[in-house]
Amino acid sequence: METWISNGLYAFLRTSTPYHELPQADDLVLEMLSGRYADTRLRELKPRVSIDRPVDNTVQAGMRRASSLYSSGGTIPERGYFDLRIRDSKAKIGELDEEFDVGCAPSARPLRSRSQLWRIEDITHNDVLVSPTREARGSSPSGGRRKQNRDFHFSERIGLFLEHADSRLESDEFRTELTDRFSLDTEAAEELIGYLKRQQKATGAKLPHRHHLLIEHVAESGLNASTRSRLILHTLWGGRVNRPFALALSAAWRRSIVIRSRSS
Repeated sequence: METWISNGLYAFLRTSTPYHELPQADDLVLEMLSGRYADTRLRELKPRVSIDRPVDNTVQAGMRRASSLYSSGGTIPERGYFDLRIRDSKAKIGELDEEFDVGCAPSARPLRSRSQLWRIEDITHNDVLVSPTREARGSSPSGGRRKQNRDFHFSERIGLFLEHADSRLESDEFRTELTDRFSLDTEAAEELIGYLKRQQKATGAKLPHRHHLLIEHVAESGLNASTRSRLILHTLWGGRVNRPFALALSAAWRRSIVIRSRSS
């Protein structure tokens, strides 16, 4: 978030091995980050930095851009979106991007939206038409962007934060910590505290963290909900740990059912 001289910033970036031979290219990257492309201001390009060329040619990140470092998943290309609609009523229930729709076809594996499953009936140039189904498995309409697992380092930081926050949600010091240490504005801090309080109220237990495995029993809702329910383990360990753990747990569950059925 410091203020940099343009040439100094370029020289500093070149000290990193992957960018050692990076050409300066007339500061085109900085122009794009400031909201311009080919000398034209584009509304779709939100400014990430401000450049003060007339005075001292300095570059500085825009206000409130620190959150982009933690929330951004990288470069996301522009893509078309399809409306997800119920076939009979044409009611819109969501959107799918073209990356997901290319691999879809009618009668393929159903889509999952929260606890509801949908079967693809037809795909037009604008819409994906679906109808409710009760098939056992479904794929999430999120394209290929969620295939990578959250690593253990990030999962550990989330767990440590929840453990730290669990007993401090009512204190003014915690609100101050969120704004001063974690750079949240007052409204965002209040939203986060309210979200964590609702989690505590819904489960009647402490927030999940590395020393507290929370098991939540959730009744399914939706058009096809009946007496089905779901058991959620709030592990927060990351996919690289959760996936093999889930395989082991599933095998143990099946083995237990087989043993019980034989004994009965």
